[in-house]
Amino acid sequence: MLEKYKSEIDVHTICHDQCVPMCPIFTIERKTTVYPSRKAQIARCLLTGEVNWDEDSAELFYHCCGCRQCMVACVYLKDPKDPTPIYQAARYEAIKEGGDVGVIFLDQQGIGSLIMPNYIRN
Repeated sequence: MLEKYKSEIDVHTICHDQCVPMCPIFTIERKTTVYPSRKAQIARCLLTGEVNWDEDSAELFYHCCGCRQCMVACVYLKDPKDPTPIYQAARYEAIKEGGDVGVIFLDQQGIGSLIMPNYIRN
């Protein structure tokens, strides 16, 4: 399923992360791995076999609350692309590879909380 989004993945790997300050997940976690471009790079590496599916690679795609603020802040594309379907496809692939479903809940301010099963978190 992730293969379906190869062209979108390629588009998201070329930016310089101008959207990051708008990301509520980055605001909470302060990790570069939650950048949309970094997730796209990992998705591309998973597709090419440079990175194998494991708990760390699968967990990465659950660090998005789907707010699409990255699209609002995108300065690189005339028609910004939504990266959320890429992450959803990656989550699907992770489940196929034996992972479990993580869930993100948004509070009233739109801040996401990542809820994942303990065996993935540990």
